[in-house]
This record gives sequence, C-alpha cells and structure tokens, in this order.
Amino acid sequence: MKSLFIALSLALLARGALAQVNLPDCTENWRALAAALPVDELHYTGPELDTQGRCRLSDISFQIGTYQRMEIERLSWSGTGLERTVEGQPPEALDLSFEGARAMATIPDQPVLNYLYREQARALQSVSGDLRYHWSPGEPLVLDQLALDFRNGNRITLSAQIAGLDLGSLAALQTSRDSATLSEARLEIYSYGLFETLALVPMGQMMLIPGQAPEAQVETLKTRATAFIGALSQPALDAPSKTALSALVQSLPHPQGRFAAHLTTVGEGMPLGRLTEGLTSTPKDGLADWLRDLRLTVTWEPKT
Repeated sequence: MKSLFIALSLALLARGALAQVNLPDCTENWRALAAALPVDELHYTGPELDTQGRCRLSDISFQIGTYQRMEIERLSWSGTGLERTVEGQPPEALDLSFEGARAMATIPDQPVLNYLYREQARALQSVSGDLRYHWSPGEPLVLDQLALDFRNGNRITLSAQIAGLDLGSLAALQTSRDSATLSEARLEIYSYGLFETLALVPMGQMMLIPGQAPEAQVETLKTRATAFIGALSQPALDAPSKTALSALVQSLPHPQGRFAAHLTTVGEGMPLGRLTEGLTSTPKDGLADWLRDLRLTVTWEPKT
C-alpha cells in the first residue's frame, strides 16, 4: 500500500478545491508535482482540462524502488491556489479524484514475469478514491473526505478537523504542526476481505511467533485484546463501544461488516504529536492520562 499513498501525495501537493482552473495552471502545477515525487520512470498523458474544467492526467505509471511499479488510470483535480505549488507551498483547498490505482511487482531483467504481474494486477486490482480538504487563515483545516474504494464493497472513508495548522507557507506549516490539535475525526470501514488484503499479513508477521501454533496464538491475542478493551476507562470509551470493539476482535481474522468510529476531544483538542504517540506506542504519561482527553464512539455491524 506504500505505492497507493505515494499516489495520494499527488493530491496533497496538487491542491485546489472548487474553482475553475486553466491549462497553464495545470501544466505548471503538474511540473512542480512531478519534480517532487520520489519515483522513477514516470510516464503519463496530459495534463489537460476535462469537460468540467478540472486538470486531468491519464495512463500514469512510475517505478517505486527496484521491485514495485504503480499505475493510475486517471487523476484529476481542481481548485484555487494551484500556482502556490510551484513555490513549494500548500494551497487552501483541494478536490482530487483518482481511478484505477494498482501496484504490481517488478523483477529486474524479467520482462515476461513483469508482463504477467502487470496484467494480473490490471484484472484483480483497481482502487479509486477522493481527497477533499479546505483551509482559510485563522480557521481549522477541514478534511472533508478521504475515501478509498477497493471493489466488492470494500471502502475506507475518513474526515477530520484540525485546529492551529497554518498552511500559509511551508515554514508556518512546519512550525504549527507541533501545536496543532485534532478536535474531531470520523472513520468508516466496510470490510469484506479488506482486512485480509491490507492488514492480516503485516499484523501476523509482527505479532505471531514462529514455532508456535498460529491458531492458538490468535485465540490468545483475541482474549487479551478483549480484556484490554474491557479495562479501558469511561467516558473515553462507553459500554456499547466496548461491546462493539470486542465483537470486532472476536470476528478476526475474517471481519465482515461495517466498522465506524467517531473521535472527539475534550477542551481545545488533542495535540497531533500526543495523538500519534498514543496510537503508535505507550504514552509516556500512561494510557489512562492519554485517554482522559478523548471520547471515542464505536459501532460494528457484522454482515448477516
């Protein structure tokens, strides 16, 4: 999935949101983006204006390292402040869509295998998505929607609101990141094979010990996770949310259904650095203190 998020970096650099653009803007904008992307062998058709006045590229492909290649069938964006990307500055808004994104293995000096991997990926993979955000000086950054569609009903959507993040310049952005706070976020996941596709193998490699029966280890981990959820303090996580999370855990490794989470924060919000710390490691002040500023509501609707 690293390659998919490199594709999304096109969005974050691209900029724009509800205004008409012109072809010179598209060309200059894309030139700045292409120079910034950490990829090799970049090929594409365009840019051009589509019938809705959006910048559009098609047939995009590029190499990521030695062993992976990425294709995107179509990428389009529109908005205001596109000229700012030429100076390396972020814009105030973005409305970007992509279709037909796929990653495939590549093996040096193996043209036949590479052809087979490419055609297999074209048949089995096709991720589409949208990214929309807007910002005004002195106002929160609003992520209106980040949506990823993985076929067969599998979908991830995220929205969020971040206060104190200044997109006025790169220097202001870097400085304000330390003090910016998350006030609200919503996550929705429809999984009908999505967990197995994206998370099962990396999680299993990280958590399961070689030489021991994996099935038994999984059951032990599920028991521990359920006990951990039950011990979490309220009001950070209320009783119905604990029940929902526990049911989701018990459905592993094959969750089928809709998961939704609504995160809010107390007071002025949770600093982004502190939020990241709690999500990726044990908070230095302890989990209970970290949870004190959060309110999380969770639902899990299994497929029936």
